Amino acid sequence: MDKTVTIYSTPVCHFCQAAKEFFAENNIKYTNYDVASDAEKRQEMIEMTGQMGVPVIRIDNDVVVGFDEDIGKEVRGVEGRKRTTKNWILKDPVFLQRQLV
Repeated sequence: MDKTVTIYSTPVCHFCQAAKEFFAENNIKYTNYDVASDAEKRQEMIEMTGQMGVPVIRIDNDVVVGFDEDIGKEVRGVEGRKRTTKNWILKDPVFLQRQLV
């Protein structure tokens, strides 16, 4: 089953660009919203995460703030190494934060 992937990004964000390149190179379809120019999507992102950092990547009902290739591998269904980066997953509708380990 295909997953729905949405990226909230800005044009000058290095990690946003890395996420979009990774998804494109791995044939993962995604919708990109430029929150620098789209105030409505920026507000949607803030309400979803409670913060303004990008990229924000929504994978079905999971929301990830930040990007590394292991996140992309999860979208593809490939198990990656355990992460110790300070990415956060937010589960809807509850604002549940937990550091990825």
